[in-house]
Amino acid sequence: PATEPPVTDAKFFTEDFSTGLDNYTTFQINAAGRLLNSITERAVVKAEGNKLRFNFNGKDIWYYAVYNKVEYDNVKVELDIENQGVNSQRVALVCRYSKDLGFYEFDISGGGLWELYYYDALMAKNYKALDNGGSEFIKMGKDTNVYAMSCVDDKITLFINGNLIKTVKSKDLKSGQAGFGVSSFNALPVIMNINYVKYAEPE
Repeated sequence: PATEPPVTDAKFFTEDFSTGLDNYTTFQINAAGRLLNSITERAVVKAEGNKLRFNFNGKDIWYYAVYNKVEYDNVKVELDIENQGVNSQRVALVCRYSKDLGFYEFDISGGGLWELYYYDALMAKNYKALDNGGSEFIKMGKDTNVYAMSCVDDKITLFINGNLIKTVKSKDLKSGQAGFGVSSFNALPVIMNINYVKYAEPE
């Protein structure tokens, strides 16, 4: 008899953007930490050639996309991103997102710094800093980086280009959706390509 193809767990997969952002919820937060009702026209985000391309022509655009088909308790999100624009920008990984409660966010800036935040959508309606630091593993300038964030039970573990950076404990959020973000600051244009996003079962 013909062998059955292996059953793949649809929860865990690598996103190649062949269907664009059809399965994503996108939103924008302003520099004051407030959720906006719509996304600015100055943020152009489009899937092209199995990449997600970002071209931001406005300052302080904080753009997010979360995969809305799965609620993860534990997940590792990894993204491969190439910078083709200014060095002053920020890439984010998101886990445990829910509209009502908030999300965890691992930010990596083109200047070599990283930050971990809890966005509290319920009470503070703003970002709460959990930890931050600098990393020699961030490739600055026009280069490609691989960032990852593992959310397991009450532990959030951060990786930059395969290097474990830190594990931080937080009990605020238990489960939710996962995704990514790109932000501009004062320098323009922000031009970046995401080559893939992987949603994996944590090791």
